[in-house]
Amino acid sequence: MLKAIRYVVKSVLIGVTVVLVFNLVGQFFNLMLPFNLLSIALIGFFHLPGFLVLLIVLIL
Repeated sequence: MLKAIRYVVKSVLIGVTVVLVFNLVGQFFNLMLPFNLLSIALIGFFHLPGFLVLLIVLIL
């Protein structure tokens, strides 16, 4: 049980960090990821593939 909670907290922190850093850098290129639960969960749990899916959806 504790491992599952630790994994969820770690994944959420990774998702928040990636979204905030991308938005900080992306503001210079007019690219912003939405800061919501879906994008944070997608990046947090799927890491790079989740980030790439969000980026592709953002560009298209």
